Amino acid sequence: MTLMQRRSFLAGLAALPGLPPTMGTALITGLVTGLAPQRAGAEPALSPADRAAAGLLADLSRLPVAQFRPDPAGQVPRIVWGDLAGAGALGFGAREVLGSWTRMVEGFALEQVVFGLQGGWAGTVGFGPQDVARFLCTTAEPERGAILTLHAGAGDGVGGTLSERGYDQAMLGTIPVFQRGAEDFAVDPARRDPKDPFGGLIGKSSRVIVAGDEVIQTAGWALLAGLAGTAGPQGHPDLAALTQALRAPGFGAAQILQALVLNDQQGLATGVTGLGLLPWGLGLLGDLSDGKTCHAAALFSYATEAEAEESATRLARTWPAARSSATQGALADRVPVREISVQRASDGRAVLIFRAQAPEGEGGNAAYRFLAQARMMRDLAPFAL
Repeated sequence: MTLMQRRSFLAGLAALPGLPPTMGTALITGLVTGLAPQRAGAEPALSPADRAAAGLLADLSRLPVAQFRPDPAGQVPRIVWGDLAGAGALGFGAREVLGSWTRMVEGFALEQVVFGLQGGWAGTVGFGPQDVARFLCTTAEPERGAILTLHAGAGDGVGGTLSERGYDQAMLGTIPVFQRGAEDFAVDPARRDPKDPFGGLIGKSSRVIVAGDEVIQTAGWALLAGLAGTAGPQGHPDLAALTQALRAPGFGAAQILQALVLNDQQGLATGVTGLGLLPWGLGLLGDLSDGKTCHAAALFSYATEAEAEESATRLARTWPAARSSATQGALADRVPVREISVQRASDGRAVLIFRAQAPEGEGGNAAYRFLAQARMMRDLAPFAL
């Protein structure tokens, strides 16, 4: 993490209401060492919304800088984040078989969660879906990586289980690593096991760091080193500004439950001249809720307030008339906008805030789900996506 990124990160944390000044330093220490930040004593006096925003910022700041732009092959990493503990605390999924995982549009080994709830994960990796408090996943095939924050004590059996499952011991500098498969990204059909969330669907190579109740898992060594903080700079200078925007007045007490990073506008742009936003630095789609009201947010960072204001004007003009190229339906019918505004961040950057709002329903945050799926299909022309 560069000096600029550290300052940006700390500025973002300092802007969160009620955050003790010492917490920023503790989090930075955790990021540099590649371990989960831990402090003795009482928990910081943060609201659930502030704690969730700080968690998102801390987790995304662990990503190597290369994750925020296309890889050498032109592929853009797909980065998703989820706060399962936060969703559970609000009561989401309490009556569902999948629990708080029901809320998630994407997430760590989501297609294998049922096997985990049936006990399969416990026998293959030493923890279950119910043990995951938070996840950060990045995918740019053939690489898939994750940082998993487990509930207290849930990491105790991970190392022993991996050893029993045939993982070898290796080292990443001074950090112990559990290794399966000598070659990065190799596939071994003999090791295929749908109950194994660490590449088990195809028997893929796996590298795992276990640090207390934090687990870092990848299919290759390079990303593992990046997530562990041992291989170059991490984070993005606009992350703090985006995180501050999640605490804008319009969101009230709603906390971020899941997010999707928009990390390359040019690589995803539709090319419709004058229709989309001005080029932005980094974007974020977010699902926020206070348990009664949910918000679907799209945030875009700009170097200047003038650029953000121009993009806000464009978006206010284009969104009401925009239609999906896939369904031909009006985007405003699926995502009824409640607010388009600009917030100036403490570091001088500006963030365009697009916010939809609705009562919580049985199906979760329908507007966020629509935005996430439309982004995947490159069907968000007003955002230049």
